[in-house]
Amino acid sequence: MPPALVRDRDSVVANFGERVRLIGRYESRDLADLLGNVWFRGPMLVLADGTLLFFEPAERDGDEILTHEGHEVEIVGALKPPPAPSFDVASVVIESMTLVGVD
Repeated sequence: MPPALVRDRDSVVANFGERVRLIGRYESRDLADLLGNVWFRGPMLVLADGTLLFFEPAERDGDEILTHEGHEVEIVGALKPPPAPSFDVASVVIESMTLVGVD
């Protein structure tokens, strides 16, 4: 059975802990606390509804960032807990990543 397709927060929650196929935008973000202190700077997967998914491992290769930044991607991987409970919904352990709609 192929992995479930995940495009939004509801489908992340419904498939938590499973191997899935995600579609979203590869985007670098600065995340800050309420005082404006940046505690994370790097790429994430942004789903259509704005849900942010952390990559695991969080540190990404510079060539990967240059190739994928700002583009829609398809990722196959497992959904896991976020780096800390107060963060958004989940992290994804990446098995594969491909650009969507790029030949």
